[in-house]
Amino acid sequence: MTLACFLPLGFNACLWPVYAAPSARDRELEALISRAGQQNEDGSTRDAALNTINRAIEIAPENNRVWLAKSYILDRLEEYEQALSCVRKALQLDSQTVAAWGHQAVLLRRQGQLSEALASINRAIKLGDGPYYRCEKGKILWKMGKKVEAEAELDKALNVQPRDPLWLDTHSTMAAANGRWQAVIDDCSIIMTLPGCHGHNQSYYDILHRRADAYVHLQKYDKAIAEYKMAAKTFPEQRHSHELLLELFKKLHNAAGIKEEAIALKEFDEEFSPTH
Repeated sequence: MTLACFLPLGFNACLWPVYAAPSARDRELEALISRAGQQNEDGSTRDAALNTINRAIEIAPENNRVWLAKSYILDRLEEYEQALSCVRKALQLDSQTVAAWGHQAVLLRRQGQLSEALASINRAIKLGDGPYYRCEKGKILWKMGKKVEAEAELDKALNVQPRDPLWLDTHSTMAAANGRWQAVIDDCSIIMTLPGCHGHNQSYYDILHRRADAYVHLQKYDKAIAEYKMAAKTFPEQRHSHELLLELFKKLHNAAGIKEEAIALKEFDEEFSPTH
């Protein structure tokens, strides 16, 4: 090989295999994989996504990416056995694909095959460590009953992406189970600063209650009361906030609070009674 072979494209034809333009087959394959991915994100067209990726498999059955893409689609369609079969096919074709090991771990966890899931996620981490894989490892360890180790894996994920709402939510749940109440408060407080958090949805309601529960455990009762009241005000159709307030006021022997919440519960039952 001569020095000319290292010159930019156009100076020597021997560079062509490295810089070759995609063939028509390659372009069609990429277009199909991209379209299937877009269709998979839209719940109304997931069956179409499956048809699209099957066309890609017909073109290139030896390409591990098409099998991994099909596995993602089948996962969304809740066809978990078929999804697992496809991701295993992808790994047969290329055992160095980090995403395939990670996705296989998710599928195995959902099916309760926890030892196999742990081995798979460890392989993904070995090939290419990242916060998503640490989060998944935490979920697997949690289901195995290894709660402290599970929370430690979420810590590693949050060290990289400290404001991911889903990981913060998972970490706060784990921290609560481990009795780490200040960590629960810290996680929930960050979540509540994120865009879109303060909506009328179950997630916001759960976060308010989780932080309030943590305040109760730390005996910060004024803050707990304020949090439960915020939940009751924001979600007037939920009875549980008033029940927790009544319970807390009874614990504190707060007569005024007990009376207030007894009235609130009575009014709630009258308003939301099936006869109304």
